[in-house]
Amino acid sequence: MTAPSTRCLALLAPLLLSAAACTDLQSADITTSGISATMTVTADGTGNATASVQLNVDTSATDYVTLSPGDTLTASFDRQSELMAEDDSLFNEVTYTAAFASGGAEGASYTIALQRRGGLSAPESTCTIPAPFDVIAPSGSASFSRSGAPVVIQYAPSGGSDPISWSVSATCESRDIDTFSTTLSGDPGSFAIPASALQAPSGNGSQGNCHVTVTIDRTRSGSLDPAYDQGTIAGVQERTLTFTSTP
Repeated sequence: MTAPSTRCLALLAPLLLSAAACTDLQSADITTSGISATMTVTADGTGNATASVQLNVDTSATDYVTLSPGDTLTASFDRQSELMAEDDSLFNEVTYTAAFASGGAEGASYTIALQRRGGLSAPESTCTIPAPFDVIAPSGSASFSRSGAPVVIQYAPSGGSDPISWSVSATCESRDIDTFSTTLSGDPGSFAIPASALQAPSGNGSQGNCHVTVTIDRTRSGSLDPAYDQGTIAGVQERTLTFTSTP
């Protein structure tokens, strides 16, 4: 059995009562058909895009696959190919990323290839970037009372069929509110966050201000190479906005 990685031990140290554990498995020790892949290419509105890949053992969300020497992940856009490198900033996950300048336009086509030295490669996972959009309201300086009306978020709809999802996270005097998310029906151009959803934990900043971050994603599903066990690949247009939640 593979021993828990240092990433996982760091994550689990505060959770002494947790029975959960995560592991890293070298790709040389697993067949491609035993790997599930989660791939995204995310455009941020600046014209740039970032390709991101996580490889997991079968359907396990906590058992990550680390590339062995000779195995590589490469992301390609137009005539540019970038070898994907492990993102060391994500201490509790094994994620491979590559950045592309001027790769965030609608219709930009990407291919992510897993090349293996001693096993079956998976070279043909593809996706395209969906239509960009702007956040219309609120502005970054806005503030809303937690005892008031719902917070209405407005963005520019595309008129297309690519789904829109959003998520909210907040920090209230160094105490985090649980992140929550949802997918919209259609592409309406607006949605509302109930004021009650932003209530700070009792006794932990409930009388103070909260810094709220809203992330909006427009997602277009792609085609994952069939050599994998399962997984997804998608192009994403992502925007974030912030506001202050007051008592």
